[in-house]
Amino acid sequence: MDDINVLVYYDGRWDEYCYYKDYFVVGIVIPIDCRYVVLVDLIMNELKRDRAHYDVTIQYQVVANGPLIRISGDSSVSFYKGIKKNESDSTKFPLCVDINLIPCVYDNRMALDNVMTARDTLESTSNMRGNVSDVLKLLHRMKNENLVPDQQTFGSLLYAVASDGSVEVGRIVHGHIVTSGFQLDRHV
Repeated sequence: MDDINVLVYYDGRWDEYCYYKDYFVVGIVIPIDCRYVVLVDLIMNELKRDRAHYDVTIQYQVVANGPLIRISGDSSVSFYKGIKKNESDSTKFPLCVDINLIPCVYDNRMALDNVMTARDTLESTSNMRGNVSDVLKLLHRMKNENLVPDQQTFGSLLYAVASDGSVEVGRIVHGHIVTSGFQLDRHV
């Protein structure tokens, strides 16, 4: 048996009649000895997406608007290859792939990006006298995005406030730090 040419439909949606709609198409070649992990890697590489950050669901239909058959392991890949090898029309039985960002990976990556951006911004603003309002806005944004500032972030904030010399701003910042649960006295 030769390698198998397969159409991959992706970034589409299933309608109420079990039709996959509004999709994009790529073609891949499935090796004769293809296993599930290899199939997923082939698809993700073709779509230029990092498999570690996405949940992949691979399905196909034997008849239009019929039940969906899910490929979820090596045996279902073998079954699919068996169906495809007996079909001369390479457009038959396309793989319909749903790719969703894994929430926890996305959230952690976003949080890390936001913390790094916030920290970089705090460090750069801490070197400018009289720019405390920008630093406070940034701290407020971090709080709204449920990001917990770390020791370095609070240190940068305190440095900016100290360089401004305003006791009132110092009280406000101290209130922000205390309400965040950060134990300031342990780190000063």
